[in-house]
Amino acid sequence: MELIFDPSSWSICHQGRALIKHTPDRVCCFAGTGNASVVMHHGNFDIRDTVESRIPLRHAHCAPAAGGALRVSLMAFPGGEPELVLDVRVDGPFASIEAIFAAPGINRLWWRVGAEPAEHVWGCGEQMSYFDLRGRNFPLWTSEPGVGRDKTTHLTWQADVAGRAGGDYYTTNYPQPTFLSSARYCLHADTTAYADFDFRAPGFHELQFWAVPRRIELFAAPTFLELVERVSLRFGRQPELPDWVQRGAILGLKNGQEHAERVLQQSLNHGLQVAALWCEDWVGLRQTSFGKRLFWDWKWNAKQYPQTRAWAASLNARGIRFMGYVNPYLCSDGTLYQEARQAGYLATTKGGGDYLVDFG
Repeated sequence: MELIFDPSSWSICHQGRALIKHTPDRVCCFAGTGNASVVMHHGNFDIRDTVESRIPLRHAHCAPAAGGALRVSLMAFPGGEPELVLDVRVDGPFASIEAIFAAPGINRLWWRVGAEPAEHVWGCGEQMSYFDLRGRNFPLWTSEPGVGRDKTTHLTWQADVAGRAGGDYYTTNYPQPTFLSSARYCLHADTTAYADFDFRAPGFHELQFWAVPRRIELFAAPTFLELVERVSLRFGRQPELPDWVQRGAILGLKNGQEHAERVLQQSLNHGLQVAALWCEDWVGLRQTSFGKRLFWDWKWNAKQYPQTRAWAASLNARGIRFMGYVNPYLCSDGTLYQEARQAGYLATTKGGGDYLVDFG
């Protein structure tokens, strides 16, 4: 990475290409305000935004700062008060843009990153519709997946009309404000705010945030292997899977112990090697207004799985693991809900009450 600057312009370059570049004629950052409307229904979200202002921060003042940083003050008008003050650092293959000050009231920020028409982009967390993200925008928001992943299909349209339950191509349980480029660099935004990464423009990627990110990080490598290694060092390296995972199929089942044992025996009788049973309904089921859901109290359910400990031990004796499932929700009529409430572990509303979600 290379940092190039003069008193009124600056850029971060990689292999001769400007990833971040600011001149009065090429703005890399826009600041503004917006008014969001977020409505949730059974874990699905309708997110809308009214952008009230979007101002290009066209004018910059650049000067060296402590610790080898470049202090960049971005302003909307010549000689005006800074809307955003940044410390920019480059250290070999790494670069960072740290927010030092943001004018009060800014709750929308847009960053532009240089792109090429033939570039490919991957990442943004667990995106399950498209591997190459180029040509689409990806809102980064955790939600229930909904029905279907294409709003043009009749099934997803029907789910939207009947119960506001249609999915979309970007719905995910694990979004992340990080992407990798075929130009062999990675960009990560240090923020927990809602974001939308837009890869549709041929000449730039536009990253929208509903807050000022604490930091934007860039790191590059000469090969994809080295880039992935640096990504894993930054975010945590995935440990190797245990050996038993490779010793057969993991059967996903949801109909109680008797059904699980029957499917297991059928599989073994047909010569299928089985490594584990994944029984997400180990906690029991309840009937809701739109089908069967798990009873989120996260305790063995004797009706679904009688003598579970003895049965799990018999599976282990045959070299088969028993796997369960857990998520962060608690049913309000369960015992763990009361325990979490007394300990102060629950998410709360703005008014301080428990954040209760209607799941039917």
